Amino acid sequence: MRRDDAGGAGQVNDAGFLRQSAEFVSHASAGGARRTARQVLGAWERWCRREGSDPLVLDRTAIRAFLATAPVGHTYRDRERAETVLEQFRSTVADDAAMQSSTSSEASAVLPSPASSAAPDGALQPTALIWLLDTAEVIDAPILGLSLLVAVNGLGVGEALSLDVEHVASTDSLPVVRLPRRWGRRSVVPLAAATAAALTQCTAGRSEGPLLRALDAGERLSSVEAAQRFTAVAAAVGLDRQVTPAALEQTFVSLALSAGVPISALAHALGDVDGRTDHSHHAAFAICNYLASHDPLRFV
Repeated sequence: MRRDDAGGAGQVNDAGFLRQSAEFVSHASAGGARRTARQVLGAWERWCRREGSDPLVLDRTAIRAFLATAPVGHTYRDRERAETVLEQFRSTVADDAAMQSSTSSEASAVLPSPASSAAPDGALQPTALIWLLDTAEVIDAPILGLSLLVAVNGLGVGEALSLDVEHVASTDSLPVVRLPRRWGRRSVVPLAAATAAALTQCTAGRSEGPLLRALDAGERLSSVEAAQRFTAVAAAVGLDRQVTPAALEQTFVSLALSAGVPISALAHALGDVDGRTDHSHHAAFAICNYLASHDPLRFV
């Protein structure tokens, strides 16, 4: 099925792929397997988009053509790893189709829905946040960056959207953003490793301009468009609740309290401007340690 078919059938299939790829990546074993799965499935989805084909139709001829593009490297071992991921994903897709046609309650419990990890409103639970990040990494790099800046690093949504590439820097080998504050003052906010990696993906080699860009190249991502794109990512994951940028601000506070962050450190992370130069106790690092129990590959 082509993506430009009438009636939006391609979009429905895209949502199915994103849901299943997020599930597959979430259940990949620890270590490099999860990162490789994200890379391969993301490259497969982009290749299918260019070819106008359905990413859930894992035809062996199409897979061979895709592998020839060296999605994760040019060595024989790189190709073998990518092929293994796609074969395992093919099996998962087939199993999911069988589960859809089955009424067995046991079958429905094999891969739990991320919706079960989400509160009806307010802050996201850690599992739901990780599912959201996994899917955003595959389909929407700016939303991944925004999610981590807000939910892990504690920036306000407006602050995160106002950042330019030039605001990303380093202090004593620690990645930071230099955030403009009121009265011309600037606050240095240390970045968790996961956030810094996501922002590198957002900049894509750019040295200036808006850090988080709209779909119209070069334009700054607005709060309205961000909310729309969050809705799309949440729908792709299968969350049974609305995910808004404001919910991520609540998620930061919830995660910080769960991680045992002192109120004083939390206040600094939320924007108190002072002269401190030691950022080693920033709430983001405690949150990452807490989230590492759920996803040790992303949060190190």
